[in-house]
Amino acid sequence: MTPRGGILAACALGLMVAGNFAAAKAPKTSLRPVTREDVFPLPKETTQKQARAEAPSKSLRPRLRPSSVTRAAVAQPAAAVAAASTANVVKTKPAKAAKTQAAETKTTRVAMATGRDAVETGVNVQRKKRSRLPEGMSYLCKSKNIIGKAHAPVPAKLPGCGIKSGAVKVYQVGEVSLSTPAVMTCDTAFALHRWVDKGVADSVKHFGGGVSKLKVAAGYACRTRNNRPGAKVSEHGRGKAIDISALYTKSGDEISVLRDWGKGKKGRMLREMHRSACGPFGTVLGPNADRYHRDHFHFDVASHRSGPYCR
Repeated sequence: MTPRGGILAACALGLMVAGNFAAAKAPKTSLRPVTREDVFPLPKETTQKQARAEAPSKSLRPRLRPSSVTRAAVAQPAAAVAAASTANVVKTKPAKAAKTQAAETKTTRVAMATGRDAVETGVNVQRKKRSRLPEGMSYLCKSKNIIGKAHAPVPAKLPGCGIKSGAVKVYQVGEVSLSTPAVMTCDTAFALHRWVDKGVADSVKHFGGGVSKLKVAAGYACRTRNNRPGAKVSEHGRGKAIDISALYTKSGDEISVLRDWGKGKKGRMLREMHRSACGPFGTVLGPNADRYHRDHFHFDVASHRSGPYCR
């Protein structure tokens, strides 16, 4: 072997030894490349903001709509008030707590009856009080629509007259007063109220603000029919009849049977009233019946075999 060949062989041997040594000392895993943040870290505040922005939400529930949020906001004070009321009741004495709870229940019922605004605003709503009866008056015939005074039995001055029991002195039927209190039976009072409440109201309607008073021509009177000698006793003598000569409206207008029958608007209203009385009353007589009734309506509750008699 030449000297040059020996040198080459020695170099090759050295390289092989170095390669084996390097392979024996090589790491099992490769090193992770270094990022810029590790080399040049960002400011602390910026990193935290990014972390909060990128962090997932703790709750996956959907957000409430605006209307739901509003209801929740309204309900929260109510719940707080209820909790405070309960705490106050617990702290008070048993008797006082029961009284407080009863007052709260009453307030709640009033609020529920008067609407949502009363609950939210806390306004105390008072119920409308009924008008008091005139002094000395009372409800008659077990009806709040017949107002007047109880009356003693009416003795008979003629055979067939008188009211043995159940006589009443009527001052008002419904909201309509009588110009002169009339003595009658309860059946007559009931029929009069039905006529006023339905027939008169439907006939007059809103004219003059409605009827406020009836002009009474006659109530109880122990006499014969049309005051004729020898005639039968009138239903007036039994407390079963009443005569009406005119009506007055709330504005002061008068609707007169004598002057307005058959004339214009008032005449038409009188005809409708006359017609509507046939049913509540058994006998209805007006200006077309005879000369005795040209200035008033005669109503009575007598029963006839063929039904109501209306002329």
